[in-house]
Amino acid sequence: MLELPSGAVEVEDLSPFAAAKRELLEETGYTSDNFVQTGILSPNAANHNNLTHCFLATDLEKIADLNLDDTEQIDV
Repeated sequence: MLELPSGAVEVEDLSPFAAAKRELLEETGYTSDNFVQTGILSPNAANHNNLTHCFLATDLEKIADLNLDDTEQIDV
């Protein structure tokens, strides 16, 4: 299965952008100073009120190893 880096906004995240930057680093080891918000989606508006914030990062730089949760298995 192919999947983009993703996750939830945590208490320590100041914004969805901060969460996206953190999740990208944790799940791939890459970061960037260039993020563009590409949209906000309601993935299941019929019975949930959550939103999905989508970002595109460019000019990536690998600065760390993966920092995965126990339930994650990711090959970058």
